Amino acid sequence: MLPLLVRRLSLLSLPATTHESNMEQTIDTQYALMRHNKIENISLCILGMIEKNSAIESEVSDCKSICKLGESVIDGAHHELRGIGAFKKDKECQVLIQSLQNTTISPENIRPKRRGACMHNSTSDITIYYYQTNMMEDLGRGVPVVLNISGTEKFLKCTLISEKAVLSIECSEKERLAFITKNDPDTWPYVFYLSGTKDDCRRFESAECRGWFIHTESDSVCMAEQKDKDKDSEKYSFLIMRSSNATKSK
Repeated sequence: MLPLLVRRLSLLSLPATTHESNMEQTIDTQYALMRHNKIENISLCILGMIEKNSAIESEVSDCKSICKLGESVIDGAHHELRGIGAFKKDKECQVLIQSLQNTTISPENIRPKRRGACMHNSTSDITIYYYQTNMMEDLGRGVPVVLNISGTEKFLKCTLISEKAVLSIECSEKERLAFITKNDPDTWPYVFYLSGTKDDCRRFESAECRGWFIHTESDSVCMAEQKDKDKDSEKYSFLIMRSSNATKSK
């Protein structure tokens, strides 16, 4: 009698065991689905970040936006830059640079106006040369650039004359400006630091003359010292637009 009772109890408990096993399988399946969804969401998030970064890089290459400051830093392990304050040309972009008062940075507007062999075939297009650098101490000043009058060997240059920064246009072989070192008297005055403002405008500070910026005054373009960043800020601010004559950034 006792063995029969034990057998019946075992048979009665069997469905419960099967039910518990099914519950465990259901819980495992739900956990696996949750984990799969979590991994899928993370993957989608990563893909979204990659797509966003790709879009930003595309905009930069098309001159729709300006390089971030960090992008101008050279990693010595991957690039061949030697010496202190070395600048190597990275890429270029043909644009139109215009002040908020609609004055363009162009040869005919730069004061003092220059005449002669360097001034024929004037254009309003500027080709911005972007540089990579191993110099960390000037990162806060902006991205190092050189401003070329498109289609020519004329460049904007800032030099200190009688304790005043003077903006001029000078002829130079482009090859000479492919690699620049800080304080080189022949090439350093061609370098400007390009930075952004909270209004999404751009400013150009002379590398040679710290604190002096490209400035517009009475339809002329010149250098001016800006001691108060908020005073007459619109005269130091420029919009950079892709030129209709531009080809793909190099």
